Amino acid sequence: MEVSFGFTSDTAQGYSDLLQVAMSYSTVDSLEAALDEDQRIRRIRSKRTRQRYLKVRLDSPEIAHWYRPDEAIKLRKALEDFLKRDELKKQLSDLVEGGSDVRPLATGIRHLAFHGLVAPGTIAYAWGDRGEVAKILKGLRSLSLREADLHFSKWVTECRRPEGPFR
Repeated sequence: MEVSFGFTSDTAQGYSDLLQVAMSYSTVDSLEAALDEDQRIRRIRSKRTRQRYLKVRLDSPEIAHWYRPDEAIKLRKALEDFLKRDELKKQLSDLVEGGSDVRPLATGIRHLAFHGLVAPGTIAYAWGDRGEVAKILKGLRSLSLREADLHFSKWVTECRRPEGPFR
C-alpha cells in the first residue's frame, strides 16, 4: 500500500503514514465484519473459540514499547484530546502502563486520521532522534496488514473446507 503526495517531506510522509495505518486497520475491521457473517463461525458454541475466529489479534511488544517514551507524548496527548470513547482512552492508558495489545492504538490513530483531527506536527511525527512516532505508524501498518492476512488464511484453511461427501 502506498500513499504519495508527489513530493517528499516529513509532513508528506507523516500524512502518508497516518492514512496507511487508518486504511490498514480498516482492513482488519472489514475482515472481522465479514467473518461475523460466516455461518460456520456462528454455529460454534464456545464463545471463546468463536472469538478466536472473529477477532484479529494486534499484539506487538515492540510497537507498545515505542508508544511509552516521552518521544510519543504528543501522539498520546492527541489521542487523549480527540478521542471520545472513554473505554478506548482507558485501553490506551493501560497500554502505557504495560501490555502489548496495540489494537486500541490502531483504532485511535484511524479515528484521528479519517476524521482529520491531527497533522504530523501535532503528533511530533518526525521529531526526536529515535523517531518513535514514525516507527509506531509504520509498525501498525505492517502489523495490521500481516495479521489480517494471516487471520484470513486461517479462516480459509479451517472454516471454508468443503462440507459433505465431496471433501
